[in-house]
Amino acid sequence: MNDVAFTLPAPRKRGGNRYITIEQLWERDEGICWLCEDYVDLEFDEPTRDHVIPHAQGGSDHPSNLKLAHRECNEVRGNEPMTAQAALLQNLKLRSGINLQI
Repeated sequence: MNDVAFTLPAPRKRGGNRYITIEQLWERDEGICWLCEDYVDLEFDEPTRDHVIPHAQGGSDHPSNLKLAHRECNEVRGNEPMTAQAALLQNLKLRSGINLQI
């Protein structure tokens, strides 16, 4: 019987997210959702960390890749990368309720 040794791949390193709290992100981003540009209330809104470059596109959890966002804004955006033009269209979509394909 042959003993075959193998190793599992290392888990994906996603560190960084744990090093910045929502409160720190809120302070850094001055309490403004980067998608809709409205105020995020820490007590009444559902603030989230949004990835500028999503994990699905190879983005990291480093604080430089994280922005403050309302949960709803973050969910509407999904895994789409944000270019300046797409960000503008996304803002229009969120504010007007128009179904724009980005």
